[in-house]
Amino acid sequence: CVPWRMIGALASGTCVVLDRAPFSAWPEPLVANRNFLDLELPVGPETPVGTEASYDAVPSKIESWLEAPELIEHVARENADYFDNFAAPEQVGRQIMSAADFIG
Repeated sequence: CVPWRMIGALASGTCVVLDRAPFSAWPEPLVANRNFLDLELPVGPETPVGTEASYDAVPSKIESWLEAPELIEHVARENADYFDNFAAPEQVGRQIMSAADFIG
């Protein structure tokens, strides 16, 4: 599963902030500080809400990122490149055909 909203963010070359690393298995893994900024909240299918301390840390993380425009620009550029190399329709078509060849 590759969420369409994330594909849109990659395509538009934006810097994405996620509550945690994605669960989705991407053809090329998304990497923290390269494709997204990670709030590192301890949430997931078995833990829908993080600890109070983890949420208390969020504002300072966001403030530190806002003070580092070069990091935000880096993530945005990396995401545009990621889309072109791995998530553009032509690339996804190649991945599907490659998987079909492997199976068949």
